[in-house]
Amino acid sequence: MKKNLRRSLVVAAMASFIASPYLKASSHKEGISDEDLAHIRLRAGVGSTITQQELREQQQEQYRRDMHRVVAEAAQDRAAVAQHVFAFKHNFLIPSWLREQLPQEVSSQLLSFDMRGIKLTHEGTLEGKQALTSALLRVNGLEEDLEAATEQPASHFVRLINETGFQKDDSPLKLAKNFGALAMRLDRHEALGLEAEAAQNMMGALYHAASQEIKLFVDAISAVERESVYAPDVFMDLFASAGQLSRWAAHRTTDPQKKMTYVVDALKSFERARDSKGASGVSEHFFAKVQEEVTLSYDLFEVLMLEAGLPAGPVKTFINGRRAAF
Repeated sequence: MKKNLRRSLVVAAMASFIASPYLKASSHKEGISDEDLAHIRLRAGVGSTITQQELREQQQEQYRRDMHRVVAEAAQDRAAVAQHVFAFKHNFLIPSWLREQLPQEVSSQLLSFDMRGIKLTHEGTLEGKQALTSALLRVNGLEEDLEAATEQPASHFVRLINETGFQKDDSPLKLAKNFGALAMRLDRHEALGLEAEAAQNMMGALYHAASQEIKLFVDAISAVERESVYAPDVFMDLFASAGQLSRWAAHRTTDPQKKMTYVVDALKSFERARDSKGASGVSEHFFAKVQEEVTLSYDLFEVLMLEAGLPAGPVKTFINGRRAAF
């Protein structure tokens, strides 16, 4: 009885196996059909299975992730190249348009960096850019390592100018502000590798240039605009600022001829400030400040004329007369 039962179970199992799609598929000469693939289950861990379609979707998702990673790495590489190029230019190169705007006293002291006709772009690898900039630093007599080279005084001066905020299309007033700001920062001349006298002359030239930019701005305003757009006290303020900057320039420069030129220019600006007062609502307190600047300018003017060898009597008579007229 038991033997008959076992025989029945074996026959039933064989019949089930023969009827299964696995055996039918194996009998095909060209292998498993697409229809049969849909029924195949692939083991994917304990107690779970995935279909072939799900496997394809997982592969596509993995491909997308790989592509995102590649793109992110490429973007990171480009950012590193851009940062390296910026650091190099920021520390060693002054744009040609800015060199032309700076006073000759300043531009003549700038590092003259020979690029050997090479235009530094963001194309290429970081390693390639590092090798290129190292070679350029070497031929210019600087440390080959970019970070080490930026610690040299020549780099400090270039960086100081680039950090002042000059833009190619600056308005005259913005340019005047930047000239004045740069002049003030040149007090650190030792850290910039500059001789004291050279720094003084640069400061004088920059203050005078700032003064000239202010007057260029005012002179470009039409008479109609002066009446309809600007308040009356604006022009007095601008001319007073121009005069003060020229007086500072006269005190800074070591060139006697330029000292005289700058102080005379300061006095002319103060005269225009006085003439701008007219019937406007400028406060007497503000006008008193302008008169203080005029007094200081005439004091310097007198000293310069005496140092030039002019007789003291006529000089004092002339200065006193000019003060009384103001």
